[in-house]
Amino acid sequence: KGGAASAELSVKDLNFAHLEGVPETVGGQTSFTASLESARPELEAVRGTVRFDDLRVRAGKFQLAQEGQSLLNVDAGTIQVGQFSLAGQGAKVRLAGTAQLTGAQALQLKFDSNIDLAVLSAFTDTARAQGATIVALTVGGTVKAPTADGYLEITNADVSVTSPRFQAEKLNLRLDLAAERAVLSRLSGNVNG
Repeated sequence: KGGAASAELSVKDLNFAHLEGVPETVGGQTSFTASLESARPELEAVRGTVRFDDLRVRAGKFQLAQEGQSLLNVDAGTIQVGQFSLAGQGAKVRLAGTAQLTGAQALQLKFDSNIDLAVLSAFTDTARAQGATIVALTVGGTVKAPTADGYLEITNADVSVTSPRFQAEKLNLRLDLAAERAVLSRLSGNVNG
């Protein structure tokens, strides 16, 4: 049993490098305020916002910072991405759409990025890469059965993996996704040569 409730949580200067499990080459910082209210103790009744006053991400030599103020809206058990865009060093990452937290848990998300493949090197010691990478992805379905439509395109990339030994130069790849199907529509480059 319960009635109406409201809460506000402010986090200032949270350093991602201090979080457990984050690789040494990954970091960043955020400050955000979550303001939530509910007429009854049910997730479907929660309404409010999460505002990011500061959001910066570092992966290896790449640093991205939010453009404007990132905003998530919560209403009737659904999170709606009001504004989320990171940019820096010729890279851009954008997220938009909705995700239901209750009921069918439907997803309607759109993710777009234009970033250098070298960002992956921040997450592993066994692989090095560089090259333009574009991702345009729409995620639908539900949390338990997501679907993805869109593509991943890598242009003129160099990739090397130490174990198992693999090296590719001038790699050009396009992977098209449609619901539950992935099609490698383009692949060229020099491998282990």
